[in-house]
Amino acid sequence: MALHTWTTIPDADIDPESPGEESLFEEMRDNAEFLIEQRRRLVVSNWYERTTGFAGSNIHGIRFGTNSGGAEPLWVAVADAEKLETSPFGITWTVRVSNLGGAGDLHSVAYGGGIWVAVGDNDGNHGGCSSPDGATWTQHDIKFTADDVRAVAYDGSGLFVAAGLNAKLSTSPNGANWTAKVSEFGGGNIYGVAHDQSGLWVIVGVGGQFSSSADGTTWAAPVNIAGGSTLYGVTYGNGLWVIVGATGKIFTSPDASAWTQRASGLGTPIFGVAYHDEMFVATGTAGDVVTSPDGITWTRRGQPNVVNNLLAVDRSGNAPCWIVAGNASQLCTSEYDPAAG
Repeated sequence: MALHTWTTIPDADIDPESPGEESLFEEMRDNAEFLIEQRRRLVVSNWYERTTGFAGSNIHGIRFGTNSGGAEPLWVAVADAEKLETSPFGITWTVRVSNLGGAGDLHSVAYGGGIWVAVGDNDGNHGGCSSPDGATWTQHDIKFTADDVRAVAYDGSGLFVAAGLNAKLSTSPNGANWTAKVSEFGGGNIYGVAHDQSGLWVIVGVGGQFSSSADGTTWAAPVNIAGGSTLYGVTYGNGLWVIVGATGKIFTSPDASAWTQRASGLGTPIFGVAYHDEMFVATGTAGDVVTSPDGITWTRRGQPNVVNNLLAVDRSGNAPCWIVAGNASQLCTSEYDPAAG
């Protein structure tokens, strides 16, 4: 076997403080930032419809995580009539049996601590199921009595929170054992739940209301920030909370206390919102997709080959692309990001 001789080449030593090199350094930095921003915009500008086995059912939730042991990437999508499918890359999908225990719809899915949790209609006083690998699912009682579960999230440090109709809310350390909590939502329906890096939780729902909690157990009295319009989704990223809802409403806050309404450019409902890699993506009616690098200025993107409502959006962890999904089983992936892990 031939051996190769390697020669060390000295690094180009550019001193940003040197008057002669300062402009060169700034130009290189600006070019790098421009290319990064262009990459982010390209990823969310082109969309490709994928074929699933949902056969016309509405897809309500989508999430990226890993399979058992965390060795392989895994997407999980949930839909009407307890339907659930998985895919390693978002292109080819496999039908799974959710074992929710009835004929109700699945509305949301979360991943954390090596566990998948899917929640939905409360047929038979269950409302949820969990899986270690996305393939085999076990039903669980979410402690909602007869009310449906509409949203679930994981905080990254050992807590799942599920929320739904008639102000119901429960928590779990493992996705299997659930404890009912008082949401203080006054009997109103809760449609979205999310958390930030400090452990703060936010829920949103009917009547333009939001509420927050430092631990997922004790919740503040809800506050109307949307003039009574229903709020459907909430996310956190890059130091900013973003809430979306009816008639194209978007609200932002750095601390989940004082909220500012932003112009989305849409007049129809926005159902889902997510954050990844300095980009917020929100989805809405008739294939609408709007994006923002800062949560403040939003840009409407080309419709991703669909005309139906897009109810869900996600790109999390080291996912190589965004996925949007919604009515009539339509699901689209964005461009694959060459910089993804």
